[in-house]
Amino acid sequence: MTNNLNADDLYDVVDENDTILYTTTRRRIYTERLRNRIAQIMVIDPVTQKIALQVRAKNVFWEPLHIGAAVCGHVEPSETALQAAQRELKEELGVETPLVLMNKGPYDCPRANHPYMLYSFFAQYPTELLRYDQREVEELLFVSKEELAALIQSDRLIHNLFLPIYHAFCEYSAVFSNRH
Repeated sequence: MTNNLNADDLYDVVDENDTILYTTTRRRIYTERLRNRIAQIMVIDPVTQKIALQVRAKNVFWEPLHIGAAVCGHVEPSETALQAAQRELKEELGVETPLVLMNKGPYDCPRANHPYMLYSFFAQYPTELLRYDQREVEELLFVSKEELAALIQSDRLIHNLFLPIYHAFCEYSAVFSNRH
């Protein structure tokens, strides 16, 4: 999401149950603070267990240089959240890999004073093969679970939608670890 955003891009407005109410422009969604769909992906290396995070590019419209999930983007009206996540993964990191839905639900972002319907996905992919779109991503960070927990507590700039996917990932990791 770079500075060349189109305020007239269309997105679905949904309620807290994810029922589509109507479709309107990005401008109206953000001016009137209407709930819209966002898909995020937490990517972890299956061998090193390092987690990929993106530092948003300095020229992006919203929260430049903030650390967030490896992938994050709007769900377009013609697609499902999974399709949006797959599209964003290809656009932002240049890869295709299976995704698992960790969590879905409404999130009223306190810092932005904006409601969202967040879809949090999980993917395993070798981090050394990730490439990023420099128009959207300043750099990729690769951290352990412990380093990620410390990062959350630090004074680094954290993207306002990152905490829900971080918590979903912690819960998902705990359940996944107990199965193996």
